[in-house]
Amino acid sequence: MEIDTIFEQLPETANACAGLVRAGRHCDVEFLIEIGNHAFQISVQAGRVIGVHPGPLKMRAWRFAIRAGETAWREFWSPVPRPGFNDIFAMASRGHAKIEGDTGPLLEHLRYFKELAQLPRSIQAQAR
Repeated sequence: MEIDTIFEQLPETANACAGLVRAGRHCDVEFLIEIGNHAFQISVQAGRVIGVHPGPLKMRAWRFAIRAGETAWREFWSPVPRPGFNDIFAMASRGHAKIEGDTGPLLEHLRYFKELAQLPRSIQAQAR
């Protein structure tokens, strides 16, 4: 599935998950996910994804970024990722990803962001 298609479906998929929205109910943040040459700024308000803005993202502010190559993200989003690709921090600790910026909101709402980052697994599974 194309990356752009995955991220077009992200708001609807995320906001339909009552547990995810509840976990992020105190979260309001703009953050960046970079997949190789593709960048997406994601706007979260009260645990709801209210916008996904594809790059280029000149002059758009974000609090933190999670950056990895397309191959790493595809492995992360596979139904059963290999060790080192099963979690965003595992990817970062093994050099497959970088986490940059103000990580305060990421750590404060860790469960929310881990689950949100994994949603493309279910989006791709539904497309099969």
